[in-house]
Amino acid sequence: MRDPATGRRDLTVAMACIVTGLWASSAPAVLYPSFQAELGLGFVGTTALFALHPVVLVAGLLLTGGISDRFGRSRTLAAGLALVALGAAVSTLPAGTPALFASGALEGFGVSLVLPAANAQLGDVLGVRAQGARLAGTVNACAAAAGTVAAFLVGAAFVDASAAGLAQWPIALGAATLVLVCLRADDRERGSAPGTPAALPALPAVQLRTPFWVGAGVGAIGYAVAAVFLSLGAHLGSDLTGGGALTAAACLATFPLASALVPWFTVTLSERASIVLGGRAGAAGTSALLLVDRGGQVVLTLAALTAGAGFGLLTRAGAALVHATVPTGRRADGLATSSITSYSTQAATALVAGRAAQDLGLPGALAVLTRLSRCSRSVRCPRPGCCVSPERGSRPRRRHRAAP
Repeated sequence: MRDPATGRRDLTVAMACIVTGLWASSAPAVLYPSFQAELGLGFVGTTALFALHPVVLVAGLLLTGGISDRFGRSRTLAAGLALVALGAAVSTLPAGTPALFASGALEGFGVSLVLPAANAQLGDVLGVRAQGARLAGTVNACAAAAGTVAAFLVGAAFVDASAAGLAQWPIALGAATLVLVCLRADDRERGSAPGTPAALPALPAVQLRTPFWVGAGVGAIGYAVAAVFLSLGAHLGSDLTGGGALTAAACLATFPLASALVPWFTVTLSERASIVLGGRAGAAGTSALLLVDRGGQVVLTLAALTAGAGFGLLTRAGAALVHATVPTGRRADGLATSSITSYSTQAATALVAGRAAQDLGLPGALAVLTRLSRCSRSVRCPRPGCCVSPERGSRPRRRHRAAP
């Protein structure tokens, strides 16, 4: 049985790792627009840098998504955090565009190790019954939001101080500190049962029911909303504030803030209701970007709050369904499979957004992408009872007779 002190420590470490991973993932939204001016990159070049991180992250999830089920949570977290620290340090080198691409690749692969292991550790501590799974999804949303807010505000402060090249040093220092913490942890009695083989790649190893795939799909829609809003909203915010990065980041930071607060205060809301409300809020928030030219920062802030609330509800509901349905011995593997769908969607959406902005201009890209985002209003469970987190242990397991 897990010692309460150990459980609290594991929960704290998992949350800190998610904060660091999302900080590294979200930093490009604030930093790359400044690099666009310094290095002469167009919309396509900037969004290629933005999309590199999720592309490498997806590749890493395919290769190593379930590795913490085999080798333990702490070892996997330490390895991933070491890569994140190295990537953040590389971004500060005076090598221009090659250093940025190398940094994005290292950080993306590091985060692919960190996020499944950290989320699986949340499930280890909080349990997989309906209430525990929902709480795990809420804690994940809050930790992810904290990392995103830190990325926006700290990165913008460095940009305004004309030191954008040094903005990832806090990520490097935080990740290096967590490496030392994870190396001191004891991984016994965590992860899968001894002798469980590692499943590589992650995707084919998961044999799960409909609620899992509903949760994975809902999370992917949430990440598509975030990609549209953050990739184009950063440019809108910069234009509105005349290049004032901190002011623009403060507007955009309301997106992750809402994505944490709304799920936290609606933790008792069912997955079905969260999916319906989240889809409508995400569509409304992204559509409101079309009105930013008329309403300025007030409209941008309201749009960020609305879209962030939708993102938070969608990802919380998706994470709760995934946590409740993945097998205990394959927890990291199943969570990695869900993350593959989310980050693949985010990468594709970011690339489409960049290409549309390049060909149609920012207003034209907004008009096209916000129309597409309205599809999230129709998100709902395919059948009644599908989006109910199953209570583990409430029914006896069926015994399957071995084939002769």
